[in-house]
Parts: sequence; structure tokens; C-alpha cells
Amino acid sequence: MRKTFDIVPSILISALLLAACAGPGEIINGIKVKNEINSYIEEISTLNEVQNTLLAKYEESFVQEPDNEKALTNLNQEIIPPFQSFLVNLKNIELETEEVTELHSLYIQAMELQLAVFIDFKDSLEADNDTLFDEANNKVDQVNELLDQHEKRFQALAVEYKVNLQFDGE
Repeated sequence: MRKTFDIVPSILISALLLAACAGPGEIINGIKVKNEINSYIEEISTLNEVQNTLLAKYEESFVQEPDNEKALTNLNQEIIPPFQSFLVNLKNIELETEEVTELHSLYIQAMELQLAVFIDFKDSLEADNDTLFDEANNKVDQVNELLDQHEKRFQALAVEYKVNLQFDGE
């Protein structure tokens, strides 16, 4: 009779320990997410360089350009087409995990909206329409909000999966 009581607590303790631990599927998924975050950091670092170059070009050739005709030409030739290519490359990143795919979709949304801003600026200059220009400026705030959401989600994933968010050049 004494042996039965010794076995029961052992079984209960074992069951509790097993329930408290992650199952093999959760462990494998966690490893997949962590690996994909690390790969995503590498891919996004390269694309961020392109994005930063394009945004610097935008600042230089549109924002600081006093001549509207030159600004329009710059948008049509130096800003919109390369940004469209950048966006295609961004959308071509293949991801497997739900967590990183959702993160990346925030970034794509922000960059699609950024492209819409450039096109709205172009349209406003072509039509000489200040209202359209103001609407485009308002979209810039939305772009920044989406980028902030992306950054916060990225940081949360990095903490959750114990990944160092160190990008090249930092």
C-alpha cells in the first residue's frame, strides 16, 4: 500500500512538469521564428539602405527644390520609379512564420503608403492643387505611425525570441 502512494506523487509531479514545459512543436516553432527574425534583419538591413538613399534623394530633389517643375521632374524620374522597384523587392521577401510575416506586412503597408504620398505630391504639382498636396502631407503622418508600429512589433518579437536587433552599420 505504501508503494502506491509514493508512485502517485511522482506521477503527479511528472505530469505537472510536462504541462509546464513547451511541447516539441512550440520549441521548433520558436526556433523557426528566431531564425527567420535573424534572416529578416539581414534582408531588411539591405533594403533599409536603399530606402534611406531614396528618402534622402526625395528630401534633396523634392522637398528642398524651390522650382515646382524641377520637383515634378525629380518625382517622375528619380523618386517614384526607383521607389516602385524598392517596393517590388520588399514584397518579394519570402517568409514562413506568421509572426515575421505579420511584422513584414506592416512595413509593406508603410512603404505602399509612402509611394502613394509620392504619387499624390506628383499629382498635386501637375494639377497645381494645394488641397491634394496637404492630403499627401497628412499621409506622411500615417506612414510614420505604421513605421512606429513596425518598430515596436519588431522589438517585441526580438525580446520574445531573444534576438539582438543589431543592424549593419549600427
